[in-house]
Amino acid sequence: MNIVDLIQQDVSLKRVSSTGGGEYAGACPWCGGKDRFRVWPEGGNYWCRQCNRKGDAIQYLRDYRGKSYQEAATLIGKPLEDFLARPSLARTVEVRTADAYERWIDEASRETWSEWDEWRLDVQLAEFAYRAIQRQPEAYAEDSLWWEQRLAQFYAQQHTLEDRLDILTLDPMRKTERVALFAREAARHG
Repeated sequence: MNIVDLIQQDVSLKRVSSTGGGEYAGACPWCGGKDRFRVWPEGGNYWCRQCNRKGDAIQYLRDYRGKSYQEAATLIGKPLEDFLARPSLARTVEVRTADAYERWIDEASRETWSEWDEWRLDVQLAEFAYRAIQRQPEAYAEDSLWWEQRLAQFYAQQHTLEDRLDILTLDPMRKTERVALFAREAARHG
């Protein structure tokens, strides 16, 4: 089933362009944003510029009509059995997911350690300024409150960074569980 025909069962769409396979516009089925919802039949995708909902026909059926992946695939004429009948493809997906997970862990770890280093430098500066303010409060009266708030923000951020580092360096024996969780989240967010 064509994505335009599918979505037009729920909302009215108007062709606004004929180049590149065409483009259709209408009110968003989720947020109701008038003329913010776009559908491209050639790519089989939709996107709302207001609420940022996006996806393909299967995602539309899952999100808007509450269908399962299998129900959505069947409705648009792509039976899930074709996918499941090829175990080699399932293995390829599993390996790719594990590889993607490892790349994500490496990148997230680098980013988090970099944030941690920046955080430590910021805290050192804020603590130095705060100590100076404590020694001579009259000289820094206008800046005192700002530095106190900034220091409180840094200390609040510390817990978030520590939690992220803990998650990224979990016991490697649980890697299989984390790869499966990563695959589910990646599939859910398209």
